[in-house]
Amino acid sequence: MPMLQVLSDANRVRTLLIKLNNPLHHFLASRVCNLQPVLGKAISQEVKEPFGENVLSITDDAIRRLLRPDARLIPSHVAVYGIPVTIAADELAKKRVANDSLANWKTWYGFDFQALQEMEFHDDRILTMIRPFKAANWPRLTEPIKFIEVDLRCPTPPIDVEIDTNAVSAGEANGLLMYFELQLSPGVRYSTHPDHAPESTHWLNPVWGAYPLFSLEIRDKIRVAYRRDSGSTSVNLDRFEDT
Repeated sequence: MPMLQVLSDANRVRTLLIKLNNPLHHFLASRVCNLQPVLGKAISQEVKEPFGENVLSITDDAIRRLLRPDARLIPSHVAVYGIPVTIAADELAKKRVANDSLANWKTWYGFDFQALQEMEFHDDRILTMIRPFKAANWPRLTEPIKFIEVDLRCPTPPIDVEIDTNAVSAGEANGLLMYFELQLSPGVRYSTHPDHAPESTHWLNPVWGAYPLFSLEIRDKIRVAYRRDSGSTSVNLDRFEDT
């Protein structure tokens, strides 16, 4: 199964469009792929997660140059978790291009945009950023998987974690819901787990799409990988058999 990565969506959309249309429309495809209001947020993804926005490198630099040796970091630790889920149908529908829109664009531009609909699950990426409580009722296919816990006082090397686990419920694995926990003080932790985060939280949890989709039965084995290096994040979700 290919890695689920945040890459250049614009280039891949452009390629799909050109395959279905006259090559003379290449210029139009290039221009259209830069119009976020037309194609939506899928064209440009910015990963919002605890390790995004250079948090690790900025914290490391602050510790080395600015903080006293006895300074207290809040939070002091960050843990990242993932749960393979069945993304709710109504949430998936928000990410699909409506047939009416495709017809209108073809009329206006004389250009076949059908590829945008066909790429829905042929282009793995973060599908959405969701308020934690809105995912509380999504079927969870495994127990929460703890990828890593980082002590922010220590330099963090590239993260490359691969974990095997078993399904605890049956369903279609079409996404990976990620959340985090912060250690605020020795006895206080804050979590964006859908069951624990308050509805008032401003944090959003990333939901990665999975392709190809696959179904799980109880006790099926699943392998989940989480990698982060040089500001790039990827996850991999797959079912596997013992050899």
